Amino acid sequence: MDAAARRGANYFLDVWQNQVPSEAKPLMRDLARRPEVTLGLADADHLRESILALERRHILRRHNEVLCLEAPLFGEYVRHHQSLV
Repeated sequence: MDAAARRGANYFLDVWQNQVPSEAKPLMRDLARRPEVTLGLADADHLRESILALERRHILRRHNEVLCLEAPLFGEYVRHHQSLV
């Protein structure tokens, strides 16, 4: 998976910069490290629009208040290239 993430790095960088809203980047970093993240009520309200946009773009999916990344390769990219940014 590392090789595939490296080959797709330019695409994933574009997704990160242009499709992941700034307020959702900490959430995406959490999702890159863990398979699922459960949102609290405050987080869900604060990130509602961002989550909806990321769902429409098939970057993440939600079941009730549990979120997970739709594409594991994107998580690999975030884990290795965007974890400190």
